[in-house]
Amino acid sequence: MILRSYNLFLDTTGSDFVLVLFDINNKVIDNRIHYNYKKKVDLLVLEFENLLIKNNLEISNVKGLYLNLGPGFFTGVRTAFVFFRTLALLNEIEFYTTTTFELLNKQILDEPFLYIDAQGNKLYCFDVLKFKQNKDYINAIKVVEKQNQNVSKINYDLMLQDFGSFIELFQIQQPMQVEPIYIKKPQIGGL
Repeated sequence: MILRSYNLFLDTTGSDFVLVLFDINNKVIDNRIHYNYKKKVDLLVLEFENLLIKNNLEISNVKGLYLNLGPGFFTGVRTAFVFFRTLALLNEIEFYTTTTFELLNKQILDEPFLYIDAQGNKLYCFDVLKFKQNKDYINAIKVVEKQNQNVSKINYDLMLQDFGSFIELFQIQQPMQVEPIYIKKPQIGGL
């Protein structure tokens, strides 16, 4: 009998690549973080395989996959989502999700608005109070012009220090019943 006693967290929604291996007690075992890394698609499979090999694990040892659904950069959001959803479906692994702003809201307290880079001189603006009132995540976000706002980034070092305190932000999902969060329409080709 194979013991499924490890979990993986993946976030490629922003400028960083983050892959974390943690146990069933939410203790971080290992991680791969690449700050300001552009070609995350090329890195994903390689770092995933290296993390498992280094820790003498196989995919059959993984109990849960934890994912940030966005919003963020389209390719980063989509890449991590498709990779983890495929692994969850093919290997019958539990699939958990959260959002960029839920992670930020845990780290940045007492701010009425949180801003993240939406590229193209735009920002995603998350209205914390509006979200707390109606729990409607999508309607609490709007795209605004980048001016002098303080752009927030998830502090992964802080997250790794107390990963267990972030677990409450994740909800178990049926992989085919959830979609990544895209606020802006993707701009593909010349359309």
